[in-house]
Amino acid sequence: LARMFQPLMLERINDLELKAPRGATMSLTDLFAWTQAAIYGDLRNPKLSSIGQVHRAEQQWYARLLARLWLSPPTNTPYDAQSLARDHLVMLRQDVKSALARGHLDAMTRAHLQSLQDAVARPLDARQLITAR
Repeated sequence: LARMFQPLMLERINDLELKAPRGATMSLTDLFAWTQAAIYGDLRNPKLSSIGQVHRAEQQWYARLLARLWLSPPTNTPYDAQSLARDHLVMLRQDVKSALARGHLDAMTRAHLQSLQDAVARPLDARQLITAR
């Protein structure tokens, strides 16, 4: 997963949109949407009560990846990837908020979601100057 989000890979995926007909190849939008659904799709399940340890770690890791892409992207990260990272952090904030509103979460899952909520809020609420490259 980390390889898919390296700047060179993101650039290549982004460039495919210029070289192939729309829908013929994976786009950055597809990559972000598919990854978000795979990692956080369970948060939309109204019967969610527990998230396993490995899955919790994956969710934390990916939230921090999105935050890095938004706040301090590596050199050559496409601007579209940065915009999508922010957009998916916003969606994640809403999904976590909804999941926390349910009353049947076990203690570890509740603590994880509260931590995830903070991990998402910090980059979205950050105030910083963005310099041109």
